[in-house]
Parts: sequence; structure tokens; C-alpha cells
Amino acid sequence: MAKIDLLTAPIGKTFATYLIPSIIAVVASSAYIFADTAFIGIGVGADGLAALNFAIPIFNFYVAFGLMCGIGGATLLAVAKGKRDVQQQNYWYTLSFIVNLTIGLLISLVTTLFSHEVIQLLGTPPNLLELVQQYLGIIFPFSWLFMINYVFLVMTRNEGKPRLVMIAMVLGSIINIILDWLFVIVWNQGMQGAALATLCSPLLSVSILASYLFSKRATLRLQRIHFRIADIGKLLFSGSATFFMELSAAMVIILFNSVLQNLAGSLAVSAYSIVANLAIMVVAVFSGVAQDLQPLVSTNFGANQYSRSRLVLRYALIITFAIGCCTYIIAYCFPEQLVGIFNTDTPALVPVAKEAIQLYMLAFFVSGMNMIMIAYLQAVQQTKAAFAASILRGLILVIMNLVWLVPLFGVRGVWLTIPVSEIIASVLLGWYVLKQTR
Repeated sequence: MAKIDLLTAPIGKTFATYLIPSIIAVVASSAYIFADTAFIGIGVGADGLAALNFAIPIFNFYVAFGLMCGIGGATLLAVAKGKRDVQQQNYWYTLSFIVNLTIGLLISLVTTLFSHEVIQLLGTPPNLLELVQQYLGIIFPFSWLFMINYVFLVMTRNEGKPRLVMIAMVLGSIINIILDWLFVIVWNQGMQGAALATLCSPLLSVSILASYLFSKRATLRLQRIHFRIADIGKLLFSGSATFFMELSAAMVIILFNSVLQNLAGSLAVSAYSIVANLAIMVVAVFSGVAQDLQPLVSTNFGANQYSRSRLVLRYALIITFAIGCCTYIIAYCFPEQLVGIFNTDTPALVPVAKEAIQLYMLAFFVSGMNMIMIAYLQAVQQTKAAFAASILRGLILVIMNLVWLVPLFGVRGVWLTIPVSEIIASVLLGWYVLKQTR
């Protein structure tokens, strides 16, 4: 596929060209956790589901650091692209790669050396420590691989190659699903088998994307650079909204795990594991739309074509609202079938998870639009506003609502916390973005 000129091509057609590959790529990049959960639920059982839910926040940290460098660098790169500044494009691309790889290797080292302490920090109860250790003990040394995967994903999309990103992520997910089935079901390797299968997903996708990015076909080039510390700060701050969105998601999972464990024990945590994994896939769809938005908005913003940037925002909001409505209809009408993907041998889990799905997923009516509005603010370099919105939506509102909903409604209060928080965030964000785009 020929590269697309983001400054002159029709916005509707360009947005549509990027949209499906972008959604498929992000969903595929998130599918390894979904696949692990499904096979662990069948092969290990309810304790395996609960254990995996205590491990999931680690992947949120990987996404947070990977996209902070990837989206941060890509935003600065795309603005430079709008100004036709090739040297600055390569500068931000190189700096993004170096910073991400350095952070990834440091995280790999620290989590491998102090794996037991890290697992305890996740709030893992004593009865699940061994299962979580079996899983994360294999993942920790390769933290850098998961993180660099997201940088390559974002940079290749900004190269005008959304289909290549889609192919790489889909193939990575397919190999993960096949190996999950072999390791967990056929060879009965449990949590360790699922972890080994998971590693193969980013390994394959990184290999495919690197074969393009490091070839002569790519426009972007790694080069020797003399960078300033201030530029590292600028890079990280540009991606800070995405970072805190993912970091908040990790902290919320840890918090919900703790509250649910105290309120109702491992069964409620297992139900939340099912909800969280379904939510990961839906949020991945929203994230795909948001990442589709970034290169189009940033490039046109850099070229002072503001009306084109606003048109992309409008398309993205309409699409995410439609997706959110369809998602909730499916969740409300078929909750038992969704639970059945992860659970075959614990009947008591079904009614708990069913109620959780139907209440928690009310959030999807507006959560996709919230993500789009934050992504837009980040893409037009309103970094402080995007950062504040991410913290407010992802953490502050969640904690505030959890504090009063749980005493009133118990476990149901936990399930209602995210929908209430998203509704409040949508009102505040909608007011601010409307004010900025008039």
C-alpha cells in the first residue's frame, strides 16, 4: 500500500483507511491477555483467573511506558512532519526509541531481581502468590520487549503503514492463541505455559515491524543524536496523558482487587478478572480509534490546518459512541455467554460475573468518547489539559466514587464506580473540548 499524504488526502477517506487496521492492530496487541485468561480459566480454574487478574496491572505498566514514549515521540514527530522538517522527525524517532529501550531494560532488571516484592506490591493474597509467581517470573525478564512493541506500533503507523501494523499484531496474537492452547490445554503447563505463549506475541510482531522500520523502505531513520535532558522531558510529557491513563488503569485494578477480596473473597476477584478482560478488549477498540486519530490530527495541526483536525475529532467521537452502544447491548443481552468464554467448572461464578458485566459496562456509553477527547488534546499539544483529564478520569474520580458507592451498595458499588466516574468525566471533558474547538 502506498504511503498516505495526511495533509492533502480527503479526511474521511484517510480516517477510514487508518481506522480498521488501527483497531485490529490494537485489539490484537491486547489479545494475549484475553487469550491467557480464557485458556487459564479452562485449564487452571477460578484460582488461575484470580491470579492472572493480580498480574494484569504489570501489562498496564508496559503499555503505559511504551505508549508514553511512542505517542509522545509520534506527536512531536508528526508536528515536525506537518512542518516538513525531516531532521526533527528523525530526531524524535531516535530519542523515543532510546528512551523507551533504556526504561524497558531497567524495568526488566528491577522486576526480575525483586520479583517476589513486586508481586506482593500488586496486592496478591498468600494463597495466589505461587500462581502469580509462575506467570510473572517468566514475563519480567522480557519487560523491554512488550514496551518496544508499542513504540514500533505507533511509529510504523505514523510512517503511513497501518496495514503492516495490523498484520504484525494479528500474526502475533494468532501465534499466542495457538501456543496457549498447546501449552495450557494440551501439555498442561498451567500459568507458566500461558506466560511462554504470551512472550511469543510481541516477539513476532516486533520482528515484523523492525524488519520494515530498519529497512531502506522506511522514511524514518535512527541516527546519532546529541540530545538534551530537556528534550527527554518534553518527549515524556507529550506522552504523559497516555501514560497516566494506563497507569491509572493498573492502579484501579489493584485497588478493585483489594476491595473485592476483602468484601467477597476470590470469587468476586475472579468475576472481576472476567469483566476486566472483556473491558480490555473494548478499551483496545477505543484505543485503536484514538491512535488512528493521532497522526491525522497532529500532522494537520503542525501544518495549521485546524479544520481538518477538528473534523477527525468529530468522526472519532461518532464512531466510539456507536461502538459503546453496541458493546453494551451485547453485554446486557448475552452475559452468560461472555462468562462462559472464561469459566466452565465454577457455577457459582456465573451470577456474580453476570451482574458485574451488566453494571460495569454501562461505562462504555461514554468512556470511548472520553478517550478520544483526551487523545485529541494530546495530539494538538494541549499536554497539560490532557494530563489533568487523564488523572481526573482515571484515578481521582474513581477513588472518590468508590469511597461512597461501596458503603452504600457493597460489591455492586464496585461495579458502578467506573460508569459513574466516566459519566462525570464526559461532562467535564465535553465542556472543555467544545470550548477549545469553537
